[in-house]
Amino acid sequence: AVQNDRGRSEALMLRVAAAALTDLGRLARDLIAYSGEAMGFVALGPETTTGSSIMPQKRNPDALEIIRGAAARCRHLAAQIEDVYGGLGAGYHRDLQLTKEPFLEGVVLAVDCLTTIQPVLGSLAIDVERCRGAVLPATAATDAIYAEVARGTPFRQAYRQAAEDPQSAFAGDPATSWRGRTHAGAPGDLSFGYLEGRRNAGRTWVAERRRHVSQVWSWFTGE
Repeated sequence: AVQNDRGRSEALMLRVAAAALTDLGRLARDLIAYSGEAMGFVALGPETTTGSSIMPQKRNPDALEIIRGAAARCRHLAAQIEDVYGGLGAGYHRDLQLTKEPFLEGVVLAVDCLTTIQPVLGSLAIDVERCRGAVLPATAATDAIYAEVARGTPFRQAYRQAAEDPQSAFAGDPATSWRGRTHAGAPGDLSFGYLEGRRNAGRTWVAERRRHVSQVWSWFTGE
């Protein structure tokens, strides 16, 4: 059982790391776009960007670009392990030595990226007014439809009314309509409490595992 698990455990663990880095890579991609002059929704801290070698006005989002690339590399490393492990029969094979390098590299990538994203997010500045100005009135058209339905208008009729002029379907600031979307994970209910509960439970589990491993190590070494 131990021999058959070699390679498999590495592949599973690296897939988990790759999933986390994929989320970070997508976040990095969005922040790169949102921090560009065309959008300007956010500004990256100077400590997380570098200057250009020729353009003095330019700041490069190096940390985010490296995270984005590292996410792709971690997925590739996980695939390497799966390719080696997936072609083997039961028992131990010398091929499994080839899974160690991509496994360790993938773990290091995951730790480095999780460490790197922290100062990026910590120094992030959001331009609230620019974000608000980019919200199109038509984004609240669906909310206008449901408001009409709540007043007794048939959905089909309310839909047709909004479709005639989506930009004017909702009166007022369309961003305020998002607060009425209170299902789990929606703008009106981001469920931070639930997520914090899961995070705290994970931290408790890690602390218990660390304590257990320390006890075993102390017994093994006699320290």
